[in-house]
Amino acid sequence: MTKKRATVSPSGGEPPFREILEKWNQGIAVRRGEKYVFVNQAYADMCGYGSPEELLSLGSILKTFPEHEHERILRYRAARDKGEAVPTCYEIQAVRKDGSQWWAENRVQEIVWEGEPAYLNAVNDITARKEAEGALKNSEQRFRDFAESASDWFWETDAEHRLTSVSGESEDHVEYWTKARAGRTRFEGRIAEDTDDAKWAAHRADLDARRPFKNFQFPARGADGAIRHVRISGKPVWSADGAFRGYRGMGSDITEFVEAGERARSAQERLAVAIDGLSETFLLFDAEDRLVISNRTWREFSPTIADQSQPGALFEDILRAQIRVGLIPEARGREEKWLRERLERHRNPKGPFEMARPEGRWLSVNDRRLPDGGVITVATDISELKRAGQRLRESEARAEQAHARLVDAIESLHEGFALVDSDDRLVMTNKRFMELYAELAHLYVPGTSFEEIQRGIAESGLVPEARGREDEWVRERIERHKNPGPPFERQLGPDLWLLASERRTSDGGAVAVVTDITELKKRELEIQALNRDLEQRVQARTEELSRQLKETETAESALRASETRLRSVMDSALDGIIVIDQTGTIESFTRGAEKIFEYVSDEAVGQNVSMLMLESDRSRHGGYIGRYMETGEAKVIGVGREVTGLRKDGSTFPMDIGISEVDLGGRRSFTGIVRDITERHQAREALRESEERLRRAVSDAPFPVMMHAEDGEILSVNKTWADLTGYALDDIPTTDAWAAKAYGPEREYPRELIKSLYELAAPTHEAEFDITTASGEKRTWDFRTSPLGRLPDGRRFVITMATDVTERNRTARELLAAKERADAANRAKSEFLSRMSHELRTPMNAILGFSQVLQADPEEPLSPKQSAEVQEILNSGRHLLELINEVLDLAGVESGKVTLSIEVVDPGAIIESCMILAEPMADDRSIELVNGAAGAELARVSADETRFRQVLLNLVSNAVKYNREGGVVTIDANETEDGMARVSVTDTGPGIAVEKQDQLFEPFNRLGVKDSKIEGTGIGLTITKQLVELMGGRIGFESSLGKGSVFWIELPLAADEKSNRDATKFAKASGTADGPKDRSMEHVVLYVEDDPASVKLMETIVGRLTSLTLISADNAESALLLAETHRPDIILMDIDLPGMNGIEALEILRANAKTRDIPVIALSADAMPDQINEAMEAGFLRYLTKPIKVDKLLDAIDAKPRNTVGAASVK
Repeated sequence: MTKKRATVSPSGGEPPFREILEKWNQGIAVRRGEKYVFVNQAYADMCGYGSPEELLSLGSILKTFPEHEHERILRYRAARDKGEAVPTCYEIQAVRKDGSQWWAENRVQEIVWEGEPAYLNAVNDITARKEAEGALKNSEQRFRDFAESASDWFWETDAEHRLTSVSGESEDHVEYWTKARAGRTRFEGRIAEDTDDAKWAAHRADLDARRPFKNFQFPARGADGAIRHVRISGKPVWSADGAFRGYRGMGSDITEFVEAGERARSAQERLAVAIDGLSETFLLFDAEDRLVISNRTWREFSPTIADQSQPGALFEDILRAQIRVGLIPEARGREEKWLRERLERHRNPKGPFEMARPEGRWLSVNDRRLPDGGVITVATDISELKRAGQRLRESEARAEQAHARLVDAIESLHEGFALVDSDDRLVMTNKRFMELYAELAHLYVPGTSFEEIQRGIAESGLVPEARGREDEWVRERIERHKNPGPPFERQLGPDLWLLASERRTSDGGAVAVVTDITELKKRELEIQALNRDLEQRVQARTEELSRQLKETETAESALRASETRLRSVMDSALDGIIVIDQTGTIESFTRGAEKIFEYVSDEAVGQNVSMLMLESDRSRHGGYIGRYMETGEAKVIGVGREVTGLRKDGSTFPMDIGISEVDLGGRRSFTGIVRDITERHQAREALRESEERLRRAVSDAPFPVMMHAEDGEILSVNKTWADLTGYALDDIPTTDAWAAKAYGPEREYPRELIKSLYELAAPTHEAEFDITTASGEKRTWDFRTSPLGRLPDGRRFVITMATDVTERNRTARELLAAKERADAANRAKSEFLSRMSHELRTPMNAILGFSQVLQADPEEPLSPKQSAEVQEILNSGRHLLELINEVLDLAGVESGKVTLSIEVVDPGAIIESCMILAEPMADDRSIELVNGAAGAELARVSADETRFRQVLLNLVSNAVKYNREGGVVTIDANETEDGMARVSVTDTGPGIAVEKQDQLFEPFNRLGVKDSKIEGTGIGLTITKQLVELMGGRIGFESSLGKGSVFWIELPLAADEKSNRDATKFAKASGTADGPKDRSMEHVVLYVEDDPASVKLMETIVGRLTSLTLISADNAESALLLAETHRPDIILMDIDLPGMNGIEALEILRANAKTRDIPVIALSADAMPDQINEAMEAGFLRYLTKPIKVDKLLDAIDAKPRNTVGAASVK
């Protein structure tokens, strides 16, 4: 059959047709034999040539096809020449000018070109379609490979539900189960332990109704005889004509999940028991404020509202029930207002607060909001602490009042008062004393010795009798002080006379009372001067008159004149002068006597002097004069003494009288000089009363006081001592008696201690003992003992004062117990976080590790869809890991266990690295990142580089997350005036309301953000603030609604901030580097890990590295044998291993000469700071936490100190 050829120009000739072909957008090539005779521009572009002419110049069309296609092209031509059938449309590979290959769809039509037969080829570039088909084919193959290598399996049954086939690899126990049930239904294989008939009946109903089913779980017995748990899902299979063919589906072994669920339920039950056993009340509310759980303490504490506080009850309803039954005293009369305040505190916790309960009880209540919006409420009964505090305040107030009364009593004295201790050092003075010694006030400083004060007085020149004999005067004064006698007078300066009285106190100290007698002394001195002058004149004049009386009678006249003058002098004296004869008759009565006795001279002269005396003294006075006249015995003559005078009005007064004999011409007369000493007696009585008041103050002191001597005699105990112990002085005459009664069987030690107190050199000795009172009550006393010196008989004695500290000690013990409970709870929290970290990071290690392996597989790259899905797994896994790390970071910061490494850091490098890390997140939301500090010369700071990057990255991430779509985030840096470096992050987001700004740094508080697309826990800023402050820095922000926010951190400048800075290089966390590292040497890595998934992940990673060989062990004991036998170049060691742990294994490796130099890297899911510090101190080279980052792991292997591992090359 002859084929009909097409013509090039069936209607209008060749040129128009050629022009159309040249402009055609489909590739057109006309060939004759193996040569092109025409090609258009579209075909030239497909082949990579600049013009059709360049392509036509090739000569042979074979140059545009790869060699493996030449045979087909020549075969098709030979067939056409023979008239055989040849495909008119086929796909063929072509080659471009640059050597790259492409796929063409070629449609061939036989035509006549320029009058000769030829073939027109209409060509389409189908390279993209072929690549997509190849990717689809590869994807399908990978899916089949994954299915075969996965732990799940595929199964099929016939219409009778008998198992007909199983595909995919599985563990031995699953293979055993599937093979044992081949040809049987799963109902026939049901084991006796499976007693859930309802479950099987429901499954049978699904099968009978030909319905698809999902996640049907049942137990099965494995090859080892143990029970395994299986989960299957299936869909019915129908033939083309609609007939039921059976079921097809997937199955998986979920034994580990079931067992994990059982463990979780068991842990939940244990947690409930622990909460129920707390001594504090505990309530957990969900995000809707409904009660989830409460403990026994709460139920016992609020039995009257048990029905209203069941799980599911609203927090507000529980509060109203408490108010209704009177459990909230402070809400009375203001119920609704109190309720609103309590709800606000519950919804926005601000720390613990105190709440009153009925019957005087108090609670310390603490609400804490959880990440899921729920709230934990814990209340502690602090009633006893409140009562103890009140008792302590009342006791202190009583002591202060007693002290104030004693001080007031001393200050109210009209006399000067001074007190020195047993060491003769000044203790105190009152205001009056300092007024009297105003010119010497600088000497009377508490603590100054008595000798120093007296020496200062002598050297001041104010004491006339000390001038020129200062040392002797000081010695005399100290002697009088040590052995006090009667009151003595002292002149202080020209115009001040003092009457001083000293008494030794029972504690060996001394009390001095000083009275101003300047006026009395002045009068006394005047009288003494007058008396001396009078005596001299009387004597001289008497002798003169005696001679003159014998010579002339005129002398009598002169004598009278002299007497008149003498009387005038006597009348001018302040003291009274009385002259009597030998019978006691008054002969002269001066004006001074008139003032004293209130008689006028005429009333007294001629009367017996006894009229001026008390009745009891009159006969004695007459007897004195009579005996003197008879015997010359002078009992009162020439002697000064104190007697009681009698005034005219019958009142009495003390007087000082001095009597002297005068011989007047053979007539014996007696002159008496009388002084009213009422004021002196009043001063003496005031001194006595002052001493009595001081004695009563000590006796009535509100604390126990005892004085005892070194031979064991108890000298005194005050009333407080007797009242508190029940033992008076008669009950405990000696310290041995006191020890026997107060200390009982334990008396030996305190008895020996008491004996040592008399040797005290220090002023005070303190000791605390438990005593037993007379009533049998046990009390604790704090004893303070001070030495007092020696008694008159030479015995040393001391004073012991005591304070009852029973309640204080009990309160201290309670506080200590509370602290220990809090410490135990904190340790339990740390242990729980450590375990949670390990349990979460171990599966995360496999999830993120295998995801990285899938994403970076050069031999079997993922399709775009699969790559996106794997990236979602990585993103979600890394977000979960970030949440875990934030919780652990918060726990570490709160417990003060964050270790910082302060060094000089370049802020510019940190800013660049944070922008690189935040760039993918910003691109997703079309947010522009601006480095406002780019190109600037930034001063370096003192900080922990890792923590600096962490806090800045958190601020930048927040600025991106909470920004608007298409917004801008700007990072700036500058120096502050106080020597700090500030780095600020500005966003164009919605801003933060003023009423919410004070909550910004609270943990777990996201300020009411409900958008689920913005991920976070609400603790990032809490950690950021605490880390910045730990580095010596500050953090702050400014924000306005609708305008955005500026967050800034300030860190201290480094000492050498002006030095040149090296650029910091930072690779992306995803591991995108400039190219594979040179890993050209081959070495052995020993991996010690008990988790099979982690071992499989490590085998996958190392399996792609040509230079590394992996050996593994699932326990430390096996690893030690492998290390000694194979001598690996590096060891990766898990810490939490069964049996011997990783740290113990490292100690054995270091003790073995064959293994001590092998670098060991810790690889653990425990990210707690304590664990990391312990491992690094034990000698691990590095500490890597799970989930691992592949590039970080390989970098750690490359960076080992022993130059034997080298770099691993990628297959």
